[in-house]
Amino acid sequence: MSPAATDLYVAVSYADGEGVERYAYAMVPTGAPGVVVNDDWDALGMRASGSNSVSLEGVELPDAAVRGGFQAGDPLPYMERNLVAGLFHAAGSLGIAESADQLARHGLAGRINGDARPRMQVAENAVDLSAARGVLSRETWPLAFQRFAGGDWDIWSAIGRGNASNGEPATFGTATALVSGPGDQESPAYSRIAAGVAPLLAYTSTQTGARELWLRDAAGDLKQLTGDGAGYANPDFAGRYRLVDADGDGGFDTLRIGLVFERLVAGAHGIWAMDLDVGIDSGAYVASGGMRPVATGPGELFDPSWQTTNDFDFGDPPAPLSDRPRVNDIVFATAHLGTTFLDFVEEPWTLAADGDATEPAVPFAEGLARDRFTLTGDPGGDNAPVWSPAGGRVAFERTTGGNTDVWTVRPDGTDLRRLTTRTGLDGRPSWQPDQESSVDRVGGHTNPGPASRNPKGPGPGGQGPGGEQRRSLRLAIRGATWRGRRIVVAGRAASDLAGRLRVKFACGRSSRKRATRLVRARNGRFRVAIRIPARCRRARRATVVLKYGGDRACTSQRVSKAVRRSRR
Repeated sequence: MSPAATDLYVAVSYADGEGVERYAYAMVPTGAPGVVVNDDWDALGMRASGSNSVSLEGVELPDAAVRGGFQAGDPLPYMERNLVAGLFHAAGSLGIAESADQLARHGLAGRINGDARPRMQVAENAVDLSAARGVLSRETWPLAFQRFAGGDWDIWSAIGRGNASNGEPATFGTATALVSGPGDQESPAYSRIAAGVAPLLAYTSTQTGARELWLRDAAGDLKQLTGDGAGYANPDFAGRYRLVDADGDGGFDTLRIGLVFERLVAGAHGIWAMDLDVGIDSGAYVASGGMRPVATGPGELFDPSWQTTNDFDFGDPPAPLSDRPRVNDIVFATAHLGTTFLDFVEEPWTLAADGDATEPAVPFAEGLARDRFTLTGDPGGDNAPVWSPAGGRVAFERTTGGNTDVWTVRPDGTDLRRLTTRTGLDGRPSWQPDQESSVDRVGGHTNPGPASRNPKGPGPGGQGPGGEQRRSLRLAIRGATWRGRRIVVAGRAASDLAGRLRVKFACGRSSRKRATRLVRARNGRFRVAIRIPARCRRARRATVVLKYGGDRACTSQRVSKAVRRSRR
């Protein structure tokens, strides 16, 4: 310990209120009773720094001193926190070493006088610094995905390592279960990483009977975010955290981040948002709230992606490069006019006369966003949009002529590119952030003009645009097996559907007695498992409804089938 130290940052273990052993970190004042500074400053090379080793004997700490607790024996929270914190401190140390190397080079310039030793030391420093940069450039990130096993969907994770910037192939550790039952755990979404804090994980779960939003915080604890039974899907975090003074003492003590998702209201899916607060040091869940609509209708809205983009020069002083330097953008798919298109909503930061940009305290707090733009137009069939890390493009899937491919487009609606052309399904694109893709490094964009969107419904004589005859779906439920707490529904449909089929199970009229899943037909067939709502656990009879809203090539259709619980 250095003589100038006032606090020690130490690892501790403790039992929580439920008797579960947890692992955490604590700030211990050097003057606290039980802190012993040993008189061994001349050992282990400490003479140069005047530092001493420390012993802790019966030190008692208040609860507030403990930070970042997670369950002992769970390796994932430990790895997530320490991998991030270790790289953060290592990067800081590397920056100090690089500055020292530059000062040394400047001081030695013109003073070596033929002595080879300084040159060798400078060369050795260059080698060491290069090796350190190489180690830090190996990106480490957690990958979450959903896996179907044992009759339920669970969320699993694998730690990935690699450096995309120099072409190094990624490697992944053994996958382990991250979040499991009861119920189905689906649609995992990681947040960005704040300095020293592991990422948050949002997902949907049916463990309460309805599909609700849940959170796994940086401490590894699970928190239910919604409980109204409305039906939620496809969460996605905002592109940045916001610093918050939660206790009003004038200092920042909380990180706040937005979460966008689908919410079922009055039988239609709309885009909604809420805010999550976590500890600034620990990333542990503190609070959630601010549920608000972002966009609704016409048609159903789904697959949202949230990004915060900047068009800013971070010089000294920083300056905006346009009249809209910073904006919150949420892109999503909308089912309208017999097909699906892409829209996005936008809320700019407030730009003061002195050039400072102020972020809204609550993004989209006014409810429905006042700026909504049509991103794509005809022919439609667009789904699964996602912002690039720098906010300069949107990737999405488009289905035309019965084939689904990955496309990209600029936020102003120009430079539309088709990235895949193979026969078959290419979809659900996702970008990998690079090391410079934090919100303070991304560029701005201009907004698109109106996109041409023509109705895809049948015209006179049952024909669509251009006189094309729309075909029947040939929709059918071939089988529905209801055993225990789930039902498996299988059937057939046309092989070139632009959108997804909606499969609904219902044992009554109440929303808590219904469950819905969206599924794509593959080669003219589909199969989907639906978790039985808690209110239907004792029911013996129910109804399965299969529905498609129609697209450019196929008409809309709805079929239903009465089902009974199997006695086996």
